[in-house]
Amino acid sequence: MISGTFKLNAVGKRFAGRAVLDGVSLAVNAGETLGVVGPNGSGKTTLLRIVAGELEADAGRVEVTPGLQIGLVPQGYAHLTGALVRDAFPALFAGAAVADELVALGERLARATGREAVAAGSRVCAGAGAAGGAGAARRRQ
Repeated sequence: MISGTFKLNAVGKRFAGRAVLDGVSLAVNAGETLGVVGPNGSGKTTLLRIVAGELEADAGRVEVTPGLQIGLVPQGYAHLTGALVRDAFPALFAGAAVADELVALGERLARATGREAVAAGSRVCAGAGAAGGAGAARRRQ
């Protein structure tokens, strides 16, 4: 695998006139891991598909180091009603602590709305030593 980075600068995407992503900017450097969390319909999959090159952004700029391999797990577990993502894809979760943090965050986001959800995501990012906004948790490996 080639080391590298990807950067998004003011990326936007609309579907049927609805803005799913609006002005998203972030950078992930070699050795960092990115986790994207949020409620259903908030643009997580759209963001990842844009980064992976499966979908084109309507606005902004996407920069990916040439040759960088980006893996995207399809949402093929929908038939597992009530199953947790970590149960459907156990290999994606290297440690129980990370999985537990994601479960706790999911529970907080399910109860939160608006600014509360942003605050919950920010607390997780800060706790993981991440640099970024709510909805994106990064940590160095």
